[in-house]
Amino acid sequence: MSRVGKELYLTFENRNVISIHLMIIGTIDLLPLIKPIKYSIFDLWFENDQGIGVADSFGQAKLTLNPAPKQAPEVLTDDFSLEYFAKLLKKGHTPIKTLLLDQNKLVGLGNATVDEILYACQISPLSSSKFIPDEKVRELFETFPVCLNSQEALILENGSVSDTFKMQDKEHRFIHNRLITQTEAGEEIIKAKIKGRLTYYTESQIKY
Repeated sequence: MSRVGKELYLTFENRNVISIHLMIIGTIDLLPLIKPIKYSIFDLWFENDQGIGVADSFGQAKLTLNPAPKQAPEVLTDDFSLEYFAKLLKKGHTPIKTLLLDQNKLVGLGNATVDEILYACQISPLSSSKFIPDEKVRELFETFPVCLNSQEALILENGSVSDTFKMQDKEHRFIHNRLITQTEAGEEIIKAKIKGRLTYYTESQIKY
């Protein structure tokens, strides 16, 4: 088992690979279970009569056999450099939120995580990527692994292994969280849609 971007990869002895993308609210259960899984999409059973089941009430979770290699660098690998990231941002006036979610440009960031990263850097999601100052570009780049690794640690700290595959809006989110209306500092959380993506941010985040 391994992770590539936002997908879980299962690699078998015969070199075949199944990728699992849980999308927004997809879940993974360890099988067998006493009761059938609601909204089941896929069950995978092994010779020891155990397995995993993928479900999604939205029907969006995706499974792919032998997925094509990613064409863009993944943010948690050495292939993703500050030089590449800086050049990417200077190419146009795309809103920074939209650019960070473009899996054809960089791989591995989801909608909620991008809101958390931009909040940590105090950059408005409405900022034009081209106008973000160099020092903030570096800060963004350095915040990617910090934010992702800290989220992982908080998820594992706050729940069991099974909970990890079912987490929704839990304690690891400080701004993209439907259960809160203010930040820890007492600032109102604004909700808006940017290119169809539900976005959470604050007035104090600077728009460049």
